[in-house]
Amino acid sequence: MKKITIILLCALMLILCSCVSNKTFKAQEEKVQILQARQNNQDVQLEMINKELANHREKLNDIMVQLSIINQQLPEIDNLKQVTDQSTASIAKLQNQINQINEQVTEVMNSINSLDIRMAQLYTETNDVFDAYSDYLKQMKDAQKNMATKEEVAILIAETSAWSESLVQLSSQVEALSSQLTEQQSLVAELMTLQSKVASSEQESEAIKNEIAKINTTLAEQEHIKQELTAIHQSLLTAQKEIASLQKELNQIQSTQPASSSEVNDLRARVLAISKDLDALTSDLQMVIAQERAAAEKRRNEARDKQYKTALNEYYKGNYEKSILLFEEFLTSYPDSELVPNAHYWIGENYYSAKNYPKALREFQIVVSNYPGHQKAWDAQLKIGLTYYQMNDFKSAYQELMVIKNQNPAYPQMPIVDKYLSKLKDV
Repeated sequence: MKKITIILLCALMLILCSCVSNKTFKAQEEKVQILQARQNNQDVQLEMINKELANHREKLNDIMVQLSIINQQLPEIDNLKQVTDQSTASIAKLQNQINQINEQVTEVMNSINSLDIRMAQLYTETNDVFDAYSDYLKQMKDAQKNMATKEEVAILIAETSAWSESLVQLSSQVEALSSQLTEQQSLVAELMTLQSKVASSEQESEAIKNEIAKINTTLAEQEHIKQELTAIHQSLLTAQKEIASLQKELNQIQSTQPASSSEVNDLRARVLAISKDLDALTSDLQMVIAQERAAAEKRRNEARDKQYKTALNEYYKGNYEKSILLFEEFLTSYPDSELVPNAHYWIGENYYSAKNYPKALREFQIVVSNYPGHQKAWDAQLKIGLTYYQMNDFKSAYQELMVIKNQNPAYPQMPIVDKYLSKLKDV
């Protein structure tokens, strides 16, 4: 009985050990399967990494070939750089001279404005004098039976003298304007000579050719204006001669006897003729002034656009300091231009690219604060957020980017906004 019991206990022990071994085996088998799965994933990733390494090696080989070609071209690039530097220096000199010419044109325009105002005053005074003449003639006809007294003739002489003095002043102003245009043409001629010397170089740039063409056009316009002013000046001299003749006759009438109605009518007809001539001269002068203003405004706009594009090109070339200086000069020269917000934005981009983040932030904030309705305002808002991100001020960066997310959900650069917001959530 004891043997049977022992045998049963041994059998039971074997059965229990077998069960435990099966469970352990299954657990080990599951671990092995997991390790095999991980090994397979690692093999796949290793294969992908090998492919990427192969691609990078090919790209590296291409870059090395390109670097070899560039090294071969470096002497030619150095020669081109020397020629470009010479052209740049010549263009800078031309630009300085053009700026001087623009300043002189501005002075001429101020003189023309003063002349225009004086012409308007003279026109008003002349009409008043003619009205007075009509009243005097009517009074003479009604009160003295077509006879003029010496006192009335004396008054007429005095008023005609004042009119003559006004015409003398007007003639002086026209002469001064013509003189200024002559001086300006002399400066332009000197500039043309300098440009001809620059143009004689075999490496003459297309930009210099364009400048020469523009200066030729400006010179032709100014020559045309000078000719018109000369014609106006001659007409004014003719009017002065007629007034002098009229004054002489009035003096004769005053020293001899009262004028008859026919003489008075003749004087009046001559006064009306002179009035029509003055009206024509005034119209011609205003037309010349309008032409000069339009030409000056066109030149100013061309110079403005050229300076803006030059500054922007320097940014694209990576010359950040030079681009900033050019944009700041643009803001000083054209403070009322519609491109002022753009200039502030690109100054900020220059500072951002140069990693001067505090100054970049200042320029972007100027755009957002001073020009909220401008097309660059939202771009500046985006750059404010990115600038804070670069400065590791992640809280401010998140707040600034959320302004775009909340207030302008249709912003074209929203993928960039979402990208950085997702990064900031993990910070």
